[in-house]
Amino acid sequence: MIFDSDAANLIESNRHFLRSTDDIYAISKGEFEDILPDKLICKAINKHYGLLGNITISDVTGKTGKAQILTDLFRIKGFGTFKKAEFAQILAGCIKSEADLSEELQELFKVLNSKLTK
Repeated sequence: MIFDSDAANLIESNRHFLRSTDDIYAISKGEFEDILPDKLICKAINKHYGLLGNITISDVTGKTGKAQILTDLFRIKGFGTFKKAEFAQILAGCIKSEADLSEELQELFKVLNSKLTK
């Protein structure tokens, strides 16, 4: 199970459901979007929505969480409603190597891979 950083109560209440092969991963800060590299976010948006307008790293940085920034950006740029699952699919198509991932995403994928290869 993968949880956002603010899910300590959920983690503890679900721990007893885990099998010996299961694991819990808590994102170190914020939500899943907060561990996405800004460069990857821009690459994905520009590839998918480029005809509507390109964005730069300054468009995806700010003091609020990345999910809120993306929600606002999608509305302002006319990309429609920001939907996490759909955006994850767009991002997945833009990942070509480990260099495209943040350190935390690399760690998360290693954990997932170790569970899948057992």
